[in-house]
Amino acid sequence: MGCGASALSLKSLVPSIENVGGLGLPSDPLSGENQELIKKIIENVIGVFTLEYTKAYGLILVEEAQKKAGKKDNYSPAFKLRTRIPDKNRVLRKAEVKVEEGKISKDFVKRGLVLKGDFSLEIHESDEKSKVINKIIPIGFTVNDNANESIKRRITALAEKIGVEFTDLPTPTVYPEHSIELYHERRGSHIFVFGSKEEHKAWVYHLQNAVRLCKVGEDPISDAAIYIAAVNTRESLGRWTYIWAATADEIISDMIYDELDYQVLPSVYQSITGSSMIRKAARTAIEKGVDALVRAAVAPAWKALSETVQNTWKLLRPKLDEAVSKVMELEVGLLKEIKAAVVVDKLLEKEVAHLMKRPFEAMQGPFRKAFVEASNLFDRTVSEQEKILLKNEAEKNNVFNNLDEVIYGVEMWEIYDTLYTLRDPVFGLSDVAPHVSYWDFWEVEAAGRDTITTLLSNAIFTYQSVLEKASDSPAVRGAVLMDIKSDTEIYLAKLLKQCTRKLLKPVINKWINPLREIVAAIGQKIPEEMKHFIHIEQIFERLVEEEIQKLLEQTYIKVVGPSPNQIAHTPSNNTTNTQPANNNSPAPTTTKNNSDQPPAQTAQNSTPAN
Repeated sequence: MGCGASALSLKSLVPSIENVGGLGLPSDPLSGENQELIKKIIENVIGVFTLEYTKAYGLILVEEAQKKAGKKDNYSPAFKLRTRIPDKNRVLRKAEVKVEEGKISKDFVKRGLVLKGDFSLEIHESDEKSKVINKIIPIGFTVNDNANESIKRRITALAEKIGVEFTDLPTPTVYPEHSIELYHERRGSHIFVFGSKEEHKAWVYHLQNAVRLCKVGEDPISDAAIYIAAVNTRESLGRWTYIWAATADEIISDMIYDELDYQVLPSVYQSITGSSMIRKAARTAIEKGVDALVRAAVAPAWKALSETVQNTWKLLRPKLDEAVSKVMELEVGLLKEIKAAVVVDKLLEKEVAHLMKRPFEAMQGPFRKAFVEASNLFDRTVSEQEKILLKNEAEKNNVFNNLDEVIYGVEMWEIYDTLYTLRDPVFGLSDVAPHVSYWDFWEVEAAGRDTITTLLSNAIFTYQSVLEKASDSPAVRGAVLMDIKSDTEIYLAKLLKQCTRKLLKPVINKWINPLREIVAAIGQKIPEEMKHFIHIEQIFERLVEEEIQKLLEQTYIKVVGPSPNQIAHTPSNNTTNTQPANNNSPAPTTTKNNSDQPPAQTAQNSTPAN
């Protein structure tokens, strides 16, 4: 697919590049060889993403068709708490802040900052009911808890890159105390000034959650395919697989920018001579030119790709429904061939299984302590609100609102601090996970935060839902506490397995990747007319993942005890018979779900990897 980069030049997009500061540069620093290299990088990234997106989109549709045809997933234990469905219009948190406004003379103005249910941010003229003057999709941004320090670090880094002293560059603005910066290197920054130390600390957590959990998009199949394609593209380029952008255009553009930062721009910046002001101005002009060049290539490429793929699958989808039985039959045959050619189970059992015990042991204690703290927080908070209900039943709506505030309030700090204690245990695993890094710790901690937030949110939602039809609040609270205890074991098992799998990914890849050539050769036997529906790599990945999950399950049983997969999850006495003896009202029952329930909130936009 053509990217359009060849017809564009930095001069045409930013004519002022040759007259920076009125002093001039000898020539366009991105002409000639540099421009050709930029063109190749743009075409390469778009090309790889095109293949990966096309493949991912088809695989998702095939899996959907197989499920409809009756293909059974592995058994998963049932959660007992009800699932709170995210409401994008719900106000999760709000605050009065000062923001910087004005194009020439900038002043701080009081505004209302609102965190919405989809984890987007709105800036209002005053409170959340007033006019929205800006909406921020925070995906890809960094939360800096000290705006002055973060800006100073960036200016210091810039001074080093262009070879000048920090003092040679313009003095940055000094922001008031309790300032938070929401920063993106290509999409600018937002400074929020809060009124107190406590509010500042709380909003650091809220904004971090927003960065991780915000998502946009209307087509779930395309959204999932974009994410898979982006991860695979970055892996093929040998880069970290974090995905920090809101739309496909931004994701592709960011991948291109990163490649340019690796391969082209450092030498371009070093070639610029002159005073610090000239070099800074030249760098700014170059960045604008590159940004325009990338955007001019990516926008039409993505539009053409998405339309082509979706239109193609509109034609293929009816054929897929007809062919699903044949697809499943062929996959079974191919799986048998793969198992005969590469003995994955024996290999993983020999080289990986013995490494799994240490991560389980290291993470179990902090995770379990955090779950206990979450249960205690629920019990303590609901008990306090019950006192209000006992005095006045008409206060129920206010009580419910107060409970909703808990998972986004300062009450969560103790739990987050407990999860932060995972840092040393995770870094201490370098003997079994040699590539362990800060990103691995960050992902482990974030997984814990998101899981416990989901557990608490579901617990509060369950309590509210049951209490709508019941009057015995202590009995409902007791039933929910028992369901929290039950669900905690399921979540703990999922967390330990997920995080251990993540930490050992480089080690697993070391043994699995050499087998891919053999598997690819088997894939050559797929009939041409079935290649839209069957991908040999996906069959192999499923096989590998099944074997890894078996080993993780065995390790869990050895280290922790009986797995939730081994326990029959039926409604217990505590859930169905919790009313006092003198209460003739129907017993509150919190049990709702009888199938596997994924967390309502996950880190879909950041996946640090090997």
